[in-house]
Amino acid sequence: MIASRIDVTVYRDERITRWKEGVQRVFRAEATSADDRNRFARKCPSETVSWRQTLLIAILACILVSSGCLSVDPSVNPTASESAVFEEFSVDEPWASNHVWANTTLKSTPAASNVTTISVIRENGQVFSTHQVTSGQTNVLLALPTNRNATLVASNSKNSTTIEKTNVSVIGIDPLSQ
Repeated sequence: MIASRIDVTVYRDERITRWKEGVQRVFRAEATSADDRNRFARKCPSETVSWRQTLLIAILACILVSSGCLSVDPSVNPTASESAVFEEFSVDEPWASNHVWANTTLKSTPAASNVTTISVIRENGQVFSTHQVTSGQTNVLLALPTNRNATLVASNSKNSTTIEKTNVSVIGIDPLSQ
């Protein structure tokens, strides 16, 4: 019984040694073909990250940064100085890609208390997102398009009235422009 355990240990050590030698040949470019390189790379996936995975991550990061979708330190700025519904906008995210989540505080006014729906409309007139507001709610988390202007439409869906339209600009720093 002890001899078979020793044989297994020796056999395992020999396989590890052969695998390491093969990996060293790959790094010294002594492997004869791509099949040799792939065979040694697949032997021990827990110890190495595939070069394909690394390449894919690098390509995706480059696309995200260079596509103009990425915005660092985003903020929401209303274009009008006074609003009957919206009191304050704040952003807690350090960066945003397709949209930014803005914490929106509603005023304590009769107009704001009648709001049941807030719709975010893009510059081209399409609805970007719609958010329901419950009675007595003072904070709403809104999804706004990044690096774009948008119109917030506060309405009462029960009687189909528009309470207020407010234009906001969502701006951030483009990482490529620095």
